[in-house]
Amino acid sequence: MYWLGVVVALFVFLYYLIPEPKDNPYMKIYSPRDDGGFAGCEFSEGKQSGAVFRFHMSPEECRLVDYGGGDVLTVSIDYPSMKVVKQRIDKSVITIRMFPILRSSFWEGEFLEGVEPSKTVEGVKFYDYGGLTTRTFDGGDGETVFATDHERYWLAKRLFNDLRVSYQYARTYEDVRLMDEFVVSFLK
Repeated sequence: MYWLGVVVALFVFLYYLIPEPKDNPYMKIYSPRDDGGFAGCEFSEGKQSGAVFRFHMSPEECRLVDYGGGDVLTVSIDYPSMKVVKQRIDKSVITIRMFPILRSSFWEGEFLEGVEPSKTVEGVKFYDYGGLTTRTFDGGDGETVFATDHERYWLAKRLFNDLRVSYQYARTYEDVRLMDEFVVSFLK
């Protein structure tokens, strides 16, 4: 009995030594019972700055978002399930980075100014620029999307509300419009 008590005391002692995982200090999780009825999470640098990013996601999904303060937030989602996942390189993972912008002074396509498309197919313009091919098209929400072919992956950029959004996904997915629709539906 004595040894059993010692073993139990040792386990209790070790239990209190193991730190509990802490949530991101820049994240606040809300339940539907909180004031306002919002369920999800907010990310901000502090009380003075207000919420920079706000998502309607479960607390488990919120904890998978990478945000360390500042302007850039990164979230990875599984295609086609749209489930938020840990950041990793995988054919089914789309990594989305976003940051707030002053919309009136920002133009994503500035690098293509004065460059003529090499061809246009079904409303998609193809530009050969810097050794890479960039496709531009109007997204379903009216924003211009820039999708650049990087041999093993696509890197697409667009505006969404007051955010600059870039997302990267496996090169195996050729339909850049379909992938943009998928990302926009996640963002909505």
